[in-house]
Amino acid sequence: IRPKILSQMKIEDRISCALALTAQLAAMHAVNMVHRDIKASNVVMSITGRTAKLIDFDGAKIHGEPNAVRLTFTTRLFDKYTAWAAENDTDLEESFTETADLYAFGTTLAYLFP
Repeated sequence: IRPKILSQMKIEDRISCALALTAQLAAMHAVNMVHRDIKASNVVMSITGRTAKLIDFDGAKIHGEPNAVRLTFTTRLFDKYTAWAAENDTDLEESFTETADLYAFGTTLAYLFP
């Protein structure tokens, strides 16, 4: 979500986008998928600005699976972002939980509703 677009959005559209993202996150977590990189720059808006989609699943994992593997492969190194939950800085499989996504989603909502 770019600041210029955000500044032109009505509050109703922001709420609609937040609800769409919430539904996507709930659907992911229902199948134990953890995104691990939720942030404003990983959200794309529809052309009308009334809905949003979460993108960039490079770091996504299935939580609870033995030897959890990434769902996609990349050679890109991850930078540290303000929305990056501290538990993502470890390599322990049990640290990849939905709570990391919820924390990052909260920071994204703070960006959406300044």
